[in-house]
Amino acid sequence: KEYNYYQAEFDNIPAYVNEGFSAGTPNKKRIDFKLAYNTNAGSRRLNTFSVAGATVYQQVATLSKDEQKAVKSFIQKNGLKSGSAIEKLKKLEDVIKKQFYVEEYGSPDLVEFFKNGYGSTRAFVKLFNAILETLEIRHELVVTGDRFKLKFSKEFDSWNYLSDYLFYLPEEK
Repeated sequence: KEYNYYQAEFDNIPAYVNEGFSAGTPNKKRIDFKLAYNTNAGSRRLNTFSVAGATVYQQVATLSKDEQKAVKSFIQKNGLKSGSAIEKLKKLEDVIKKQFYVEEYGSPDLVEFFKNGYGSTRAFVKLFNAILETLEIRHELVVTGDRFKLKFSKEFDSWNYLSDYLFYLPEEK
């Protein structure tokens, strides 16, 4: 009554054959599992894609007053206020590539990011989102996965598929 045990056996699994110029890795046999229900959460389903979306939004769109101040200072210092949306983004990308680097164990805090010159992927996403918001450039944050690593399944709502971030600019298509 206190534990669930799962067991699986597979017979005659064919060997994986790598085919050149194909996305073979997502087709390799694997087992994915997730915690979907927990007695402490009642009958509410856990870790759904809608919860993932709300979590990412909260982590990316919520800035402290110090972070807001740092972003505005960064925009001013790097002359990101002039030009079209695409020109601003090209300049932003150039500035970021020259001044900062990704350190996966870096802080997602933007004040730390500017101070240290590096941050986590989430810090970069947070920075881009904050700058787009501040410059009033309409955008949508998209979280997706690399189709060459995992095949996306809409029926199995695992956050393992959510590894890559994209920004879509509707007016720029």
